Amino acid sequence: MDISQELESIYLLMDLGELEKALKSLQSLTKAYPEDPEVVSMLGECYLSLGEPQKAIRPLRWASRQRVKLRKYAAAYFFDLWIDHYLLGAAYSRCFQFKRAVKHLDMANQLRPNNSEIVRHLGWVSCMTGNIIQGRAIL
Repeated sequence: MDISQELESIYLLMDLGELEKALKSLQSLTKAYPEDPEVVSMLGECYLSLGEPQKAIRPLRWASRQRVKLRKYAAAYFFDLWIDHYLLGAAYSRCFQFKRAVKHLDMANQLRPNNSEIVRHLGWVSCMTGNIIQGRAIL
């Protein structure tokens, strides 16, 4: 099975709520492909889905940085950068680090403008930083 098929099967596990199985598969896949930003990003997403946002931050941050470095080789790496920033914003907000969450959600919004989920989350987190007027304007 190639890496894209493995990732597809892991996404299916996550969709079915089999998060522990998905995590084990991702941990093995990350050992096999430690430099692949999609694999590492998915590990962070799995941690976030498991309710462990503090564990999600490090792989998501690494994946976003790696995608920027690799964009000169393949545009597809950079295309998914918004996902890493959105997930980082979600992880930071769940850790009550709202200013960092705003930073990453704003980046996600710049990379993927008018995405309703990003905008909703950005507005909510802006309110949590005390910026209620800006948060309401975004919402």
